[in-house]
Amino acid sequence: MKKIVLMLLLLNSYLYSNSQSSLSRGDKQWNAGLGISTFGLPVYLGIDYGLRRNVTLNGEVSFHRDLYYKSSLKNMLGMVTRVDYHFNTLINIPPAWDLYLGLNLGLYTFFDRNYPATAAVGIGGHLGGRYFFNDKIGLNMEFGTGGQNLAGVKIGITSRILPKKRKKKKTTSS
Repeated sequence: MKKIVLMLLLLNSYLYSNSQSSLSRGDKQWNAGLGISTFGLPVYLGIDYGLRRNVTLNGEVSFHRDLYYKSSLKNMLGMVTRVDYHFNTLINIPPAWDLYLGLNLGLYTFFDRNYPATAAVGIGGHLGGRYFFNDKIGLNMEFGTGGQNLAGVKIGITSRILPKKRKKKKTTSS
């Protein structure tokens, strides 16, 4: 039993030390997953870009299929721009975690093959978090509401795009 506890502690410290939370300036990460919203089941794909420490700019595309209300417009395509503030430094949470709050502005198109498409613009807010298993892979969960953002929950994976390490140039003295 002591060996198992020791191995778990070592694994936890490895994951803790090899993870980092919010993105630095210029860093990127992909997010993808599924959700449940007031307009059905969304599938989403997005990318985050580090503007500065603790602030990211995001772009996201989502597709929703209305399974609940049997409305005349059964599908929705959303294109959203988001800005997030990450609280990791402010509240000093462990580096494997990432807690953020943000605002979004989106264009949503509702369509069905039997009816002409309609579009709407929406403003909303969201609260989310991630847990990183290592430097590259993590799980994310987010709650959102407001405007056409449609109240709901999303859960998915996050994959960091780590910057390539630059080689130092050798200098020669003359």
